[in-house]
Amino acid sequence: MRVKLRNGQIVITASVYSGSNITIVNSKVTVNGVVQDVELVGDLNGTIHVDIDRLENSCGKVVANKAGSILTLCGDVVCGVVAESVQTKSGDVSCGNIGGSLRAHAKVAGATR
Repeated sequence: MRVKLRNGQIVITASVYSGSNITIVNSKVTVNGVVQDVELVGDLNGTIHVDIDRLENSCGKVVANKAGSILTLCGDVVCGVVAESVQTKSGDVSCGNIGGSLRAHAKVAGATR
């Protein structure tokens, strides 16, 4: 998962991370280029406490209130307003207004342009 924020906070399995660029790769969390002293295991649940500029996720459900763009390879996307684009290779999309393109290979509900 890669999340680009505007200096916000993300809570992942009860740990709070603050920064503008948060990445989770191979169970390692990196915040603004600094690898954190934690290794994540099992299913991850995250809550983001700020508007998202860009969210990229390999697999898993994405829920966002307001985002610039969202990309996921497999997983549903549920969102309010997306300024740019939403793309999912395998998953349903249920969003409010999408300012740019919408690419989905599954069910789309409620998305408006």
